[in-house]
Amino acid sequence: MVYSDKYKFLPNVNTHDVDIEHIFLHLTDTPSTFSGTGGYLLKINVAETGIEFVDPSVVPTSIIVEDEGSPIQNTPHTTLNFIGAGVTVSDAGGGVANITISGSGDSGVFGFNFYDASSEYESYTNSTEYVEKLKMSLSNIPAGKYRIGWFYEWAQENSNWRFESRVQLDDTTTLCEIKIRPSESSWESWETNSGFAYQTLTSGNHTVDIDYCTSKWNKT
Repeated sequence: MVYSDKYKFLPNVNTHDVDIEHIFLHLTDTPSTFSGTGGYLLKINVAETGIEFVDPSVVPTSIIVEDEGSPIQNTPHTTLNFIGAGVTVSDAGGGVANITISGSGDSGVFGFNFYDASSEYESYTNSTEYVEKLKMSLSNIPAGKYRIGWFYEWAQENSNWRFESRVQLDDTTTLCEIKIRPSESSWESWETNSGFAYQTLTSGNHTVDIDYCTSKWNKT
């Protein structure tokens, strides 16, 4: 530090006889006042010619960011931005913050808000009107874009009549509909249908169901 006032640093001087505050504020490479800087930190200025006060809330902090214990690319970082309804952050102590990603179902594999439903038993109908085979309910989901997938097996007793089925969202929006004759007239000749669709859903409750019927009354 360069001192430009009448005071001089002298060896073996009793500090009670020296006005330390006056000396600090009158150095040419230090701040000129303490006013409004309570709790502030000292740092070397950008030009590297002196020191200045800085608000600790704006001092960048290097953060080591790890994914399952392994540092991610370009770490350390100065800012972390947590995005998504399923992300929460908590103080784990010792300077560590835990980031928890949660969701419904097996979120570790499928992502947030995963739901599934199945019906493993065989169902029969001879109705020409759609009969519900399976309904999946989605409760209190956040708004967003969702991937809806399905798979099922079917058989028709007579190849002269069509097997008909559909997948519906909220009993109003048809995601898939097929009307097809079987390749063989046999209960042993099972065929499959599968697919998926992307839908932008509002927050709240929704349903997805699979319906089926036959094109000829009294034909199973």
